[in-house]
Amino acid sequence: MMKNKHRKVGWLTVFNEQYCEIFCNYDFDIICVDLEHSQISLSEAAKLIRIITLKKKKAFIRLTSKNMSDLNRYLDAGIDGIIVPDVKNIDECEIIKNKLYYPPLGKRGVGLNRANKFGDNFEKYFNNHSKKIEFICIIESKNAVNNLNSIINYKYLDGIMIGPYDLSASLGIPGKFNSTTFKNCLKIIEQKTKKSKKILGIHVVEPNKKLVNHFANKKYNFIVYSLDTVLIKDSIKKIF
Repeated sequence: MMKNKHRKVGWLTVFNEQYCEIFCNYDFDIICVDLEHSQISLSEAAKLIRIITLKKKKAFIRLTSKNMSDLNRYLDAGIDGIIVPDVKNIDECEIIKNKLYYPPLGKRGVGLNRANKFGDNFEKYFNNHSKKIEFICIIESKNAVNNLNSIINYKYLDGIMIGPYDLSASLGIPGKFNSTTFKNCLKIIEQKTKKSKKILGIHVVEPNKKLVNHFANKKYNFIVYSLDTVLIKDSIKKIF
């Protein structure tokens, strides 16, 4: 796990293999397939994951929810990390951990699949790589902030990512990122996460290099660079 380096994350919400390949051709460290705010199916996600990993990028998914029942199928497709929405307490972290890891640590089902090269790499994957799949939860509610000490110190969690829109809505100020209330909340999250020495991430939704640099300078080490649909929309706007 990389602690002191700002990792660049691309974000896909549309199933399009060419878009995915274009993202992979740029300097992203990770490409995340968003299953929560998209209509991407399992079979479509598997195709995107294959492209991402063959292009030597890390493949992450954002789960549909923290109660996602078929996480095992995405793990079998060969993902390198999961981003879990709306985690509010340590009990929810434990539920995800049990789905993420093989026994005896968790309850993940064992099978031959793409992740372990259909059995050719079974022992190495089971004993090594499967234990290195990154586990990041999104902090996007007042309850999560109130419980952040226990969440961030959960043994099996690699770090957190701030979901600015949902967090601001939970604070009663949707989209008001310059408000004192929102900025104070960010400070609390930053201080506690940096103290834990775990991943501190944020989704910079609007394509804004200055804002990306702002968070990088504040030692955020996991930054999502907008998302595919917003980047396309902004490119079209420049024509008109």
